[in-house]
Amino acid sequence: MTHPQTSSRSFLLALPLALLAGALNLFAFAPFGWWPLQIAALALAYLLAQRQSSLRRSMLVAWAFGFGWS
Repeated sequence: MTHPQTSSRSFLLALPLALLAGALNLFAFAPFGWWPLQIAALALAYLLAQRQSSLRRSMLVAWAFGFGWS
C-alpha cells in the first residue's frame, strides 16, 4: 500500500506528463509522420493511468492525455 502523500504526488506528476504525452502524440501523424512516437506516447499514458490509486484518478490522467492530443 502506498502512502497517501506519495499517491497524491504521483498523481500531480502524472497529469502534466499525460498532457505532454498527448501533445507529442500529435507528431505521429501527417505531415510529421514520426509513427514510433505514438507507440511511446500511448504506452506512457497507459502506464500513468494504470499506476493511479483510483478509477477517478486514472480517468483524469486519460482525460489529460486526450486533452493534450486535441
